[in-house]
Amino acid sequence: MIWRSCCQQHHACSACRCCAACQQHGSWCNIEQLVHALAAAVSRGSSEGIEELCKLPAAAVVGAEAAAQLLLAAAQQSGWRCMEQLLALPAARHVDSDEIVPALQAAVQCGSTECIMRLRTLPAALEISSGAVVPLLQAAVGSRLGSCLLLLCKLPAARQLSSAEAAQVYAAAARRDNYGAQLIVSAAQLGGLWCAGSGAACCCGRHECSDAQLLASAAQLGGNSFCELQQFF
Repeated sequence: MIWRSCCQQHHACSACRCCAACQQHGSWCNIEQLVHALAAAVSRGSSEGIEELCKLPAAAVVGAEAAAQLLLAAAQQSGWRCMEQLLALPAARHVDSDEIVPALQAAVQCGSTECIMRLRTLPAALEISSGAVVPLLQAAVGSRLGSCLLLLCKLPAARQLSSAEAAQVYAAAARRDNYGAQLIVSAAQLGGLWCAGSGAACCCGRHECSDAQLLASAAQLGGNSFCELQQFF
């Protein structure tokens, strides 16, 4: 059993109680044990347990690859509360851009805007390539997940789509008769997203537009009203 060597004298029956016992008796868990405990807590949806585990000294040296796997597991369960606690791991800030894509993909598949919002705060999400964001946009379009699409379109990669990459997303939207999605992607592609009501550009992404502003940009682009646009989602 994972925790036997750590707490064999304390009879802990859960990862969180085990670590509490370890702290009390001055015996700290090693990294492998901590990762297993975090994974178990994610599986149970125990954000409180994750919060306590992330306070252990070993949490400071958990690797980026392990952090990426934990974030993926949380995204697969739409566990945004667990994800929020996992972001306290120092390694979460060092996850590679290629490693964050599966977590974003899982969040889109679950329709979890809360998970996407939290993943977008990581440096890795800001560094993914336009080629990597295309399947994410296609998945959101294909599932008619308008809120997910809005969030994904505010990633830097979505504003760097080539014409060929944008065409792939438009094709996915066309298959679902989702004209609104095409407008959203077009508005995001403009580089400087229009501020709602003013027509002024937002400094080419240095200042992020809100969902409402992005919708307004798309509506203006297509000569649509908000209501007309939202019916496509």
